Amino acid sequence: MMRASASQIAVIQKVIVPASTTSHYVDICIDEFLNTASIHRELGMAGEAGETAEDRQARLVAAVRADLAAETPVSLKVAGGRSGTSKESDSKYTSYFAYQSYALVAMVMMGISSIMMVFNRRDLRLRNMCTPVPHRGFDLAIAAGHAVFARGCWAIMVLFGLILNGTGPFSSGLVWLYPANSLVPTVVTAVIGSAVGHFVKTSSGQSGAVNVISLGMGFLCGAFVPQAIMRQSVLAVAKFLPVYWYIRANDSIAALATSASGSPYPIYGFMLVQLGFAVAILSVMLLFSKERRLAEL
Repeated sequence: MMRASASQIAVIQKVIVPASTTSHYVDICIDEFLNTASIHRELGMAGEAGETAEDRQARLVAAVRADLAAETPVSLKVAGGRSGTSKESDSKYTSYFAYQSYALVAMVMMGISSIMMVFNRRDLRLRNMCTPVPHRGFDLAIAAGHAVFARGCWAIMVLFGLILNGTGPFSSGLVWLYPANSLVPTVVTAVIGSAVGHFVKTSSGQSGAVNVISLGMGFLCGAFVPQAIMRQSVLAVAKFLPVYWYIRANDSIAALATSASGSPYPIYGFMLVQLGFAVAILSVMLLFSKERRLAEL
């Protein structure tokens, strides 16, 4: 809203929400209008004979509006000759499965660690050790339950991906790589959640461990920020975390979907690296679990 004071100085008043995106957009529009008006006044707006100040101001405003009304058409060319709709769908899937790594890790870790904390209570653990069921069979039964729970979480996340992003990428024949790649960190997270349940004793410690691990891997490994713009020193540390290789595989799937020629074998390699993390973590957990079990005998 513009008002003129007694000295005929125009004053612009604006009402905005502080630190909001729309407030910055309003500032840009105001600056663009005033800069264009300044150019007209200095270079192209000469006064006419018998023209009043109000008429000249109206002519200036009309000229500025005419300049700002011009639009420039922009077209985006997609590599490989694919349609823009398919490209947009692939991008949505890539972003969704990148963010999904955080939600999936937190969900699986919280559920499995909660179960393991109950089974690892001293009274219940000693009672189970007295049963005629072999320890190997008991551990396999718990592992099977963890697998069912983890696969259920994975299926829910994949289903939500289909609901939110549609079935556009199905035409490329590579859409199955996204859920297949997300299934691998589900296995790794199930092992991590079991380890957390073995070593954490309280619910507050469990919440802290889940938040630190899930958020830490999300930020360091490129789930929230693309790896392409992250510092090499950060990525060097992230290589020791399984989610880093999941994001590498996710980005490789996106590149393969938009390329006429490419091989999926590097993606399989990234999946195997993640499974290697699962084997390593499981080995350490079983070692400590055996030592604790022998100490309690």
